[in-house]
Amino acid sequence: MLDLIPFYDEVCIVEFGRQFLTGGTPDSIMQMPDGTVNQTLLYVGSCLQEIFFRLFGLYGVRISPIVGILAVGLAFNGWLRKTSALSRSAVLALTLIATFVPALFQSVILTRVDPWAIACVFAAMALLGKPGKPRPAVRLSAASFLAALSVFIWPTSAMLAPIYPVFCFDLRSKREFLIFCLGGIVSIALILLPALPVLTAAFAATSNYMGEAAKSPSLLEIAFNFAKETARDPLMPLFAAFGLAVWFRKARYMAILAFSAAVLAGACSGLYVFRIIYMMPYLLLMCVDAAEELERTRPRLNAICLWAMAAYGILTGPVGHLLTPHERLPANLTEELARIIGTGPKRVYSPDYATYYAGRELGWRQFAHYRESMDNDPEIIRQSLDKADAVVLRAWDPYRTIQQSCTPYGLLSNYVLDAARREKDSPNKSFAARYGERFANPWHAPFVPEGFHETRRIGPVLVYLKDRSL
Repeated sequence: MLDLIPFYDEVCIVEFGRQFLTGGTPDSIMQMPDGTVNQTLLYVGSCLQEIFFRLFGLYGVRISPIVGILAVGLAFNGWLRKTSALSRSAVLALTLIATFVPALFQSVILTRVDPWAIACVFAAMALLGKPGKPRPAVRLSAASFLAALSVFIWPTSAMLAPIYPVFCFDLRSKREFLIFCLGGIVSIALILLPALPVLTAAFAATSNYMGEAAKSPSLLEIAFNFAKETARDPLMPLFAAFGLAVWFRKARYMAILAFSAAVLAGACSGLYVFRIIYMMPYLLLMCVDAAEELERTRPRLNAICLWAMAAYGILTGPVGHLLTPHERLPANLTEELARIIGTGPKRVYSPDYATYYAGRELGWRQFAHYRESMDNDPEIIRQSLDKADAVVLRAWDPYRTIQQSCTPYGLLSNYVLDAARREKDSPNKSFAARYGERFANPWHAPFVPEGFHETRRIGPVLVYLKDRSL
């Protein structure tokens, strides 16, 4: 995992943290066409990753989400033990299911901070415990702080906000809910204090991003995307569907409404795997109600279902990723780049992010653009090359999956991408090839840097130096 090629989201998260902690620098891998650099209000997760990088290098960045996902399991286990009457075996199985949800484990492999955000949500729920029991103001305030913190770790966790009033409070706890809400407002204000210097710029950037992400999908698109992404783990959604039926039977309409609102919010901002992740807590809560119902009536069937889901998550998560081959960076990459390009404030155009960490260690002034589409623009490429001392590109294969090959989703992706690769020049493409083109991911259009000469290929990395004779 430590030598995997960095993923786009991974390096953007770390770079957001670097920009925030340094107060902004003129060169960044997230530049806009006008040369400005995006700032973020939701800085906690990115600063966490940047601090881990400064303290422990690449090891810290890659290990951080592993610790985060273990925290997810511990927090969910704490909530279960406080609120459910399930057997120890069922609680353990559900804890493993929460820890090794395939979609969330993919977030670990791609080094995102989603596990930390979801861990904060479950930790807040564990502090609040079962509705109806008296809770001191200190506990309510701590829970509200964790709830607010989760949004500043990663903003999509705002989709989980309805969980607190629906699952952690009831009509008899109006005073406690008011304290929780006031604590949340105070927490947001406190967390925003370090972001005051960039408040205006960061708010504008966030608004622009939300405007770009906003969509108006049809019900058919929502259903298709939800089915496609949950195919990573078909067992849990099926078991959760039984839990949803329990909610209907028990007239838990607020819970149903909360889940429906999360699906709609995800659909309006792009219903893909990193939105589906934030629906998993709702599915887990459905699974808990389904398990409680089955344990009363058919305990053996309940045990079989829960342990089958736990085994599936472990086999397709950590075990599957260990057994699946991935494209990796060469062990001597940093040393070779230092020898070819040098150390210090070299201006390096690096739109593929493969050398991001190596460049940080070598002291380069790396730059690229916040949207990969910008690196497809010939004029932006020309402007970038004019100010670059070197260019670092990657031999990118758009027909290659990078994670979860062991899940039904991954197997389908591999099959259709292989068909698309084989038939890319065929005039009569099969259905699989046409469908595979939708899965293909041309990160940026390949180009030959004019005014540069290729110096060396280091594994998948292509190095170009500016031709000073021109």
